[in-house]
Amino acid sequence: MLTLLIIVLAALVLFFTEWVEVELTAILVMAALMVTGILEPSEAISGFSSEATMVVAGLLIMSSAIERTGALQLVANKFLAWSRGNPHLIGTTSMIATSFVSMFLNNTPAVAVQLPIALSVARRTGVAVSKLLMPISFAAILGGTCTMLGTSTNILVRTIAADHDWTIGVFDITPMGLIYLGVGLAYLLLIGRRLVPDRHAGENLAERFHLREYVTELEVMPECKLVGQTAGAEMVLERQEQHGIEIIEVLRGEEKLFPVHRPVLQAGDLLLVRGEVHSLMEMKLVQGLRVVRDYVPRAKDLQGGDIELVEAVLAPSSRLLGSTLQEAHCEAQHGVKALALRRHGRYLRGGLDQVKLDFGDSLLLQGTAEAVEQLNSSTDFLLLEKVRLASPRRDKIPIALGILLITVVAMGAGWVPMVTGVVVGSLAMVLTRCVSLREVYGSFPFKVIVLLGCLIPMGLAVEKTGAADFVATQMVNLPLLDSPRLVLLVLALLTIGLTEVMSNNATAVLVVPIAFAIAERLGVSPQPLVLGVMFTASFSFLTPVGYQTNTMIYGPGGYRFSDYARVGAPLTAMLLLLTTLVVPLIWPF
Repeated sequence: MLTLLIIVLAALVLFFTEWVEVELTAILVMAALMVTGILEPSEAISGFSSEATMVVAGLLIMSSAIERTGALQLVANKFLAWSRGNPHLIGTTSMIATSFVSMFLNNTPAVAVQLPIALSVARRTGVAVSKLLMPISFAAILGGTCTMLGTSTNILVRTIAADHDWTIGVFDITPMGLIYLGVGLAYLLLIGRRLVPDRHAGENLAERFHLREYVTELEVMPECKLVGQTAGAEMVLERQEQHGIEIIEVLRGEEKLFPVHRPVLQAGDLLLVRGEVHSLMEMKLVQGLRVVRDYVPRAKDLQGGDIELVEAVLAPSSRLLGSTLQEAHCEAQHGVKALALRRHGRYLRGGLDQVKLDFGDSLLLQGTAEAVEQLNSSTDFLLLEKVRLASPRRDKIPIALGILLITVVAMGAGWVPMVTGVVVGSLAMVLTRCVSLREVYGSFPFKVIVLLGCLIPMGLAVEKTGAADFVATQMVNLPLLDSPRLVLLVLALLTIGLTEVMSNNATAVLVVPIAFAIAERLGVSPQPLVLGVMFTASFSFLTPVGYQTNTMIYGPGGYRFSDYARVGAPLTAMLLLLTTLVVPLIWPF
């Protein structure tokens, strides 16, 4: 148990700090469980043959097929048309559409489709984009609580429950999920909307970036008038007055020099600067300064359209995740160059070429109009300046929706096991050409599968080492926890706290075995405790890093870290109260 505790604490630190990639942390956990002898090798890799992993993989393929036919965009546009340009109806219909889709499909593509549409609507109607994106993300999370298909966490808990001889049906949790969704939407419409910051997108890219500072590199050329000058505080202030930029550090070969040390600038120095987009572009006009990654038109480009700027966010399934700008080869792959980088409102230090790209990073891309247009069909980026082009597979929409409907009904009615349904359903999507194998390979989020495969055995380790029984015994013996409802509240609070630090799947894997052990110690049904943990593992409303959809909207919405807590804290408190009071009424102790 002590060894397992050390592994879990180390994993918590790595998940929270992200010193290494999240999936690498999961692999390290799996390897540590094997090396320490806590699990046999066959037990440590059992997560990859788990039913949960297969079901999630199948649902991701089906989600990709639905997205590629244009069905999600069609649903979003229909709801948008019903709103008739009314700002309040736009927000309401966007939340309803996203929550409905998230009941049956992965919520990440549901939000990804809404993201460029919301930005376009904000520019056309004058509605602040910040007023749209956060409610959409929160609605997607709430929609995922309505069925066992809604999130990978639900599927994971269902698999763990099956190991304890408890089968949870696809729609068994729907009554409680609809209560969460109804209360959550009512809160967002009546109260949350007032708490969301009012930050407008602007009419064009330069205006919209007024709220978003980027970081880029400028090279000091021999003829630059800055050569021989001291890069101290005075220079920073002077540059801010003229161009609105600030020097973060000076890169001279392998050496890093900071303005506070007042280095004397030399030809060849790289200035790592931050500022608004229009200011960075103006620096191109300053004699002797060069934007390092500026776009240089090729001969064939001179015959085409103008050079364009576009903001793009890395997609969840992007092949560039974990790569540096230097390794990404954006120009070779997509015909565009990355001029600057922004990460969740933070300013990065060091050469940008060596910064590893992460999900949610915003890139300022520059290229020809044709290259920018082709990015619409890329699975690596979500363009925020333009709405994705209509899919050429509109004729496949009835087929894809029919396959999804048949699959959901067959699993919900108990005619086929869930794993059989999603495997056959995803295969049908490929055979009917709703999605091709090449597209599955190109856009499949293997990160999710790696996380599940590596972290599922951690739940087995918690039970095998006796850690679950030990924690359960200690909690039951506490004098204040003499009521099952209080135990449920404590487990829910623990789950929400861990979810904001590490992934919701890892949290469920850790806490669900403890919930089963506590139920056994108390002599009560495990259902309310386990389902309480399952639901609250998805209640990630307090930070932008606890849930993928929150991370996705962070940059485009111009949010600050504290915005999530201001809007999400009251919602979390309400959902916690519902969990403690209502869950035991539906599933009695």
